[in-house]
Amino acid sequence: MLIVAAVFMLVLFGAVQATAEPPKVTIAVRQHHEISPAAANLKVTVERDPDNRSVTIVVDGPEYYRASYIQLDGVSSPRIRQMTLKHLPPGSYVISATVTRADGSRVHATDKIEILGPGHDLGESLASRKAPPR
Repeated sequence: MLIVAAVFMLVLFGAVQATAEPPKVTIAVRQHHEISPAAANLKVTVERDPDNRSVTIVVDGPEYYRASYIQLDGVSSPRIRQMTLKHLPPGSYVISATVTRADGSRVHATDKIEILGPGHDLGESLASRKAPPR
């Protein structure tokens, strides 16, 4: 019986360790399409974890680049970071958030926004991007 219990504990411990995942990071963009000059509201959520050390948020576009490095204090850090990017010129932007952990590993999330130039009809642009019906 003792051997069965030991094997059960070993299997249970191994299964827990094998399925343990690093904390998640997500990006939420209020609007994915805007007319220039635009303000984009971003929300980056970092799951609290004692091994989180920093988050780097990057917004990269054709005529605009912004990077913010934020030091994290593990489980004491706020989960949510909000940013407003004002006066974005037209173009497609990639937004990325990278959490660096104590062991040097990284957790990454990306999203995209598109800022249309003056004179574009946002409704027409969105309609042309919809997937064809099945």
